[in-house]
Amino acid sequence: VYITPELQTWMPNMGEMAYSEKYNYLAFAYKLHPTIEIFGKDGSVINNVKVAEPTFDFATLEEADFEDLNPLHFVDITTNDYIYALYWGYKFSQYNSPDANSSIYKIDWEGNIINQYSLNAHLKNIAVYNNDILIGWTGNEFIVIRLT
Repeated sequence: VYITPELQTWMPNMGEMAYSEKYNYLAFAYKLHPTIEIFGKDGSVINNVKVAEPTFDFATLEEADFEDLNPLHFVDITTNDYIYALYWGYKFSQYNSPDANSSIYKIDWEGNIINQYSLNAHLKNIAVYNNDILIGWTGNEFIVIRLT
């Protein structure tokens, strides 16, 4: 996204990336946008997965803490046979709020949302164990997330 000559395009386009050797695709989950893009290794876009309406306020790019002024959407991503994306949808300052639970999107490599799992936990990271079990990190402890 081109903003202005003074602002770098990476600023609003930060995120996490995962690769599937099985499918030879890359998935990029945007931290400041509710979108995951799936790419071929040649850079071609396979699909865009949008899970909510955009919330990013481009006026905040002139602020040093623009990342704190906007809701964070996808904060982590991992892969196995599917894409598993950790979603917040709230600002970092709301992380400890009782209402600020995380969710996980399970998405196939064609960009179809298979399921959304609402969690009763605040997670910072996830890792895939297998298609039925993920490991989550709260910042203090690991938890097992059973998707079945």
